[in-house]
Amino acid sequence: MAEEFNWGEILRQAEALRNVGREEEGESLLLLAFSWGTHLYAIESKYVERVAHMPRMFSVPGVSPPIAGVVNLYGKVLPVFDPRRAFEVEHPKPVEESYMAFVRVDDIEAALVMDDSGSLERIPMSAMKPTDAMPQKPYTRFLKGLVLRKEKDGEAQILLSVLDLEALIHSVAREE
Repeated sequence: MAEEFNWGEILRQAEALRNVGREEEGESLLLLAFSWGTHLYAIESKYVERVAHMPRMFSVPGVSPPIAGVVNLYGKVLPVFDPRRAFEVEHPKPVEESYMAFVRVDDIEAALVMDDSGSLERIPMSAMKPTDAMPQKPYTRFLKGLVLRKEKDGEAQILLSVLDLEALIHSVAREE
C-alpha cells in the first residue's frame, strides 16, 4: 500500500501546540517544504490536506501546462499540477516516482507534484524576502517570497522559494 501522510491531522495537532512557548502570534508561517530537482520550494501548510506517493495519474489531452493529468482521490477527480518545467527544474524525478501534496485553495481541490514527501518548517515572517531582486522569469509571479539564510562565510543563500499556491491554481482555473 502507498505510504500516505495525513497532513490535515498532523497540522491540526501542530496548530494545537503552536502557541506553546510562542510570545507573538502571527509572526511566523508553517510551510510544507519539498524539493524539485536540486532546489527547495515550499507552500503554506494551511492549504495541505495530505501527502502521498503518486497515485495512478491519467493523461488528459489538450490541457494546458502546468496540468499534467488527473488522479482519482476517494472518488474525486483532481487536477495534477506539475509546474517543474515552468520553473526550469533540472533533473526532476519522473512523475510516477514522485509524491503529491493534495491541496485545497478556496473551493478548488488539486494535487501538486513534489520530488519528495516534504517536511514541515516554521519560519519567521521576517525571514521571507520579496522576489524583486531575483531575475524576472515567467514563473516569478507564482512566488510569494524567498527565505534566506546566512552561511558560515556570511553570504546569504536561498533556502526556500515559497510558492504562491493561490496565484498558481487560480491562473489555470481562469484559463479553463
